[in-house]
Amino acid sequence: MGWTKIPGEMVTNIPVAAAVGRDEELFVFAVGTDQRINVNRRTADVWSGWEKLPGETKCAVTAFAQPGGTVIVIHTGMNGKLYQSWWNAGSWAPWESFDGGAGSTTMPIGVAGGSTSRFWFLTGNDRNVYMDSARYVSE
Repeated sequence: MGWTKIPGEMVTNIPVAAAVGRDEELFVFAVGTDQRINVNRRTADVWSGWEKLPGETKCAVTAFAQPGGTVIVIHTGMNGKLYQSWWNAGSWAPWESFDGGAGSTTMPIGVAGGSTSRFWFLTGNDRNVYMDSARYVSE
C-alpha cells in the first residue's frame, strides 16, 4: 500500500470527502482554492479528471452512498444554507436546499440508514449538534 496523487491539478487546504457508488465507482470531492466544489471519479482504475460542480463553499463537503449506490454530496453554501446533489444516470442533479434553520459552522455529515431512511447531522451556529431525517423510495 502506498499513497498516490490523484491525476489532475487539484490544490486544496480543506479536507476531502469520498464515497463509493454503483459498480465500485469511486467519487472524490475537494474544494479548490477558488471555493468551488470539484469531483473526480474513478471507474475501473481510470480517473475522469477534476470536474467543477456549480456552487461555492468555504467548508469541507461530505459525501455518502445510499444502499442502491446513488452518491450524494452535501455542502454549506456561501449563504450558510445546506445543499445536496446526487449522481443520477451520468450527471449531477441540481442543488437542492434542505436547510432547516440550524445553520452550519462546520461540515454537515449525511448517513444513509437502511433502505428507506436518510439522516443528516450538523453542528449549528450555537455549537449544538442537530439531526434531520427523511424517508425516501428505495432504489
